[in-house]
Formats: sequence, structure tokens, C-alpha cells
Amino acid sequence: MLLILTVLIVVPWAEAATYQWVDSQGRPIFSDIPPPSGGFEVVPQPDFPPFDPAAQQRLENLLQSQEKSREARRDKEQERKRLAAEKAVRAENCHRARERFIVLESRPARRIFTTGVDGELRRISEEERQSRLTELRKQIMDNCDD
Repeated sequence: MLLILTVLIVVPWAEAATYQWVDSQGRPIFSDIPPPSGGFEVVPQPDFPPFDPAAQQRLENLLQSQEKSREARRDKEQERKRLAAEKAVRAENCHRARERFIVLESRPARRIFTTGVDGELRRISEEERQSRLTELRKQIMDNCDD
């Protein structure tokens, strides 16, 4: 598609003549339309090399290689972002687990309250406190790097 578009744009220009003349201030002017007053030169057009299928194949291979490289960079960037987001979530989970662990560890069960299923505050038992401490230790091990 790109090749067809390039040909459609370049071919009309390749066939058009280019005219050169000097204006009244002495500046050289180049245009595809000759001046009405005359006094111009036709600029010779360069000869284009013949079509080379091998060069076209090299160009297509290069374009494919560039596209694969772009895709690889995109995939790498997406993976980097995914890992960074995962690391941020783990860091937040680590922080919260450590805060809760410190609270549970520093207070006896009789001083720790939780909201029950009925919405009422209740004290937790020592067994529940120990169970939560064990769960928080696991969360800390799973989420904290140190």
C-alpha cells in the first residue's frame, strides 16, 4: 500500500518539467510553471534507475524487521509496566500487613475489637489473634522483599 501511494505521488512530479529563472531582485526561482515573461531554462530531470526486485525485497524485509522490533519494544514496555504495577501492589500489601501485624502483636486480644457480621463491635479471642498473626506473617513473607 505504501509503495502504491508513493508511486502515485512521485510519478506525476517525475514527468513534470522544472523551470528556472532569475527574478527582478536577482533571486533564482524554481517552479513547475514557467514565468509568463519568458527567459527561463528547463532544469534537466535525473534519470531514475530501473526497478530492482531484489531491492524491493530488501526494503520489505527491512520494514518487516522494523515492525517486529517495534512490537518487541511494545511488548517489553507492557511487561515492564505490568511488573511495576505488580510490585506496587505487593509493596502496598506488605505495608498493610506489617502495620496490622504490629497492632496485633503489640496489644493483647482483650484490647482488639472487630466488627461482627451484625455490625456490632466485639473483642477478638486470643486464638483469633494468633490466627490473624499467623496469616499476617504469611502475607509479609509473600509480599515483602526483605
